[in-house]
Amino acid sequence: MPTLWLRPLVLATQAVGCPTRPWSRQAPQRRSRLKVKDVGLADTAMKRFLMRLLAIVGCLMAVCAVLFMAPAWRFDQPPFDLARLNDLQTGMTPEQVRDVLGSPSSTHDRSWAYSGWMSWPIVYINFDESGRFSSHRYDY
Repeated sequence: MPTLWLRPLVLATQAVGCPTRPWSRQAPQRRSRLKVKDVGLADTAMKRFLMRLLAIVGCLMAVCAVLFMAPAWRFDQPPFDLARLNDLQTGMTPEQVRDVLGSPSSTHDRSWAYSGWMSWPIVYINFDESGRFSSHRYDY
């Protein structure tokens, strides 16, 4: 008896009259008509085989996604050491703020946002109308 994963193929080939071992010297059997019972058995076995294969592939993809994302997941990590926010002084220019904190993740009209990849905590840096540093907010 062939291994379990080959069984649907064997059943499908038997249903249409092909020999189970194509390398054997046995002449192929000719059937004038297929029986509905035989085709249904092969069809059910093939569907079961494909569903198992799909489940295995899906599980493998899920495991790979978890293994890829686990090292990168930094959900509660701030984008930088929050002690550097103490070095900011009101009235600093954007270049001075960039020297202290680095380049922002995104910029808006008069605010910058710092966030890490795959993390939630965001630090917002706000500038006044003259373009000088006015305040910061840490969104945890």
